[in-house]
Amino acid sequence: MTTTQTQPYAAFVLRLILGIMFLAHGLTKLLVFTPSGTAGFFQSVGFPGFLAYSVIAFEIIGGLFLVLGVYARWVAGSLA
Repeated sequence: MTTTQTQPYAAFVLRLILGIMFLAHGLTKLLVFTPSGTAGFFQSVGFPGFLAYSVIAFEIIGGLFLVLGVYARWVAGSLA
């Protein structure tokens, strides 16, 4: 059952969790696999390697925007 009292809190929790997930994925690609390693993996599966850098940046910046609540609907839609 949905109540109007708890809907904003549910949206906040979901936005926060999604932002943390994207931050974790982006930071893992940046700090653990390194950008050049991520680019190499992208090339090994058939994607252009230069896309790895934009994906890393987009995941980190988008995750931060979601956690902070900046343009949350636009960011979540574009990350999806």
